[in-house]
Amino acid sequence: MDKGYADTNPAAGMGAGAAPKIERQPFARAERAKVFASLAHYREAGSWRWWVPVIAAFTGARASEIVQLNREDLRDFEGTPYLAITAFRASGRRSKSKKEKTASSRRNIALHPDLIAAGLLDFIENAAPGPLFPDVPRHPDRAVSHAVSKWFADQRIEKRAA
Repeated sequence: MDKGYADTNPAAGMGAGAAPKIERQPFARAERAKVFASLAHYREAGSWRWWVPVIAAFTGARASEIVQLNREDLRDFEGTPYLAITAFRASGRRSKSKKEKTASSRRNIALHPDLIAAGLLDFIENAAPGPLFPDVPRHPDRAVSHAVSKWFADQRIEKRAA
């Protein structure tokens, strides 16, 4: 437009966008209790539908980081079990099946005692070598956590409406 080549700017309004009008709020205690009570039946089955939200709640890890966890990502430092959130194997080699959002997202997260009491160590130790959650549906054109995020959003809507 400035040079006289066009009458209108087809990219007008395509900037970063306005700041959100509503800030996401954390779940209230009663909401958390309702959501996790509704997921309890998945616990006995050892399903990702129980463990992914529980691990996320106690560690702050992203769903994509949790879905990519392997059995070998449970590690121990002087008697303290932790999850290694990384695209690298314990051997130091990069895993072809894992991605990191950023290099700074690589971290170790000590397991909360409540996660241990809930049976996470047993779940991981009894898992087959390889991915902890091989049954999470994968879509070739979507993020590894797409199915988890979609499923959990549906759970939240149902639980808040009830």
